[in-house]
Amino acid sequence: MYSSRCTHRPRLRFAVASALMLAVSGAASADSQSVTGACLEDPATVRACSDKDLSNVVVQCGDESGSYFVKYDDLDLGLFEGLTSPNEGVFTCPTGAVIAVFIKSGRNRYDGPAIDGLPHGSGAAWYPLACGVEGAGCSSDEGGGDESADTSE
Repeated sequence: MYSSRCTHRPRLRFAVASALMLAVSGAASADSQSVTGACLEDPATVRACSDKDLSNVVVQCGDESGSYFVKYDDLDLGLFEGLTSPNEGVFTCPTGAVIAVFIKSGRNRYDGPAIDGLPHGSGAAWYPLACGVEGAGCSSDEGGGDESADTSE
């Protein structure tokens, strides 16, 4: 079943964000990177999507006492029940709230400052806002979700 919640129709906000990401990432090839997005369904649940199939999603969960990582791996096998399509899924924190999400799709990867405990092979970092009224258009919805993206190789 395919969900229309994560649409990849071009919108002005999405186009501007994509152009900015390409400018920041330098001369990266457009076919080697993916455009990812994320938004919060509720404090412990994040919806993540990409214009390419998801490989893995790492959710950083926590509260005032600390944080930990949950890695949803081998998503390309299609066995994880939280996937609504090969490009989109819903991922939860067993305890605590979502702090950040790292989306691996295509050749993108996390290349920011070191984060203690972040699993090897994590993807682009997102610090998601609440999903929009339209129902979580991920990076392209009107209510939030495209705070950060990393499309570097």
